[in-house]
Amino acid sequence: MAALGELLFYISTKNEHARDNKPMEFPSKDSRPSSIWQDDITQLYALRTIENISNQGGYWTACFTSQDVITNICYIFRAPGKQEIMRLTTVSCLACLVRFSPSSIQRVMEKLSFEVMVSSLVKRNPQEQQICLNIQT
Repeated sequence: MAALGELLFYISTKNEHARDNKPMEFPSKDSRPSSIWQDDITQLYALRTIENISNQGGYWTACFTSQDVITNICYIFRAPGKQEIMRLTTVSCLACLVRFSPSSIQRVMEKLSFEVMVSSLVKRNPQEQQICLNIQT
């Protein structure tokens, strides 16, 4: 799974300047249900992959700013029982997407209420506080 993330990152950044800026159509949902996406490790690697690609911006990042992707990432953030590393990666991923596409902040705030963001700011984890502030600014 880690190799897949690295491969996707490599593909997304290779020949970035050779392409036009028109994003490729990206299927946001799989037509067949799969329990593999419910696995925390798979979700963590997927989030890290999206975060890495989103940090580069450009062609492929636009694929991840769709409403379905943001909704799923917000769902993972709000899900009970997630480890702290998962929450940090999730909110960092959202911050990268919002930085690339500022208009997506509205989608994020619709899915993560203001109260959820404030409760993250009240927590004692300075890293989560900073990332949440990055989303809101």
